[in-house]
Amino acid sequence: MLGTGSRRDGALKLVTKGAPEVVLEQCVNVDDSVRAVLDALFADGERVIAVASRDRGVVLTVGVKDEVELTLEGFLTFATSPRATPARRSRNSNSSVSM
Repeated sequence: MLGTGSRRDGALKLVTKGAPEVVLEQCVNVDDSVRAVLDALFADGERVIAVASRDRGVVLTVGVKDEVELTLEGFLTFATSPRATPARRSRNSNSSVSM
C-alpha cells in the first residue's frame, strides 16, 4: 500500500492505494457485496487497485502504521490489458521463444 496525505477544507486526510486484497484487510465495514464486485472484476481479467481513506486528525507524517481503519473509496481498473509477454505471444502464434 502507498499512503499520502491531503488537506481538504482544512482537515487532514490519509488516502492510500494498493492491491485490493491488502487494502481491504485494513478497511472497516467491507461487506460481501464489495468482495463480490472485486471477484467479478478479477474474473473478467481486470487489473485492479483499491483506494481507501481516513481522517488523519493532526498527524503531519504518514506511515504504514497509519493505514488502518480505512474507508474504502472504490476500485480503479486499467483501460488497457497487460502487454503480451514473449511466452504469451508464442502461445498465440506459430513462433517460439528461445533464450
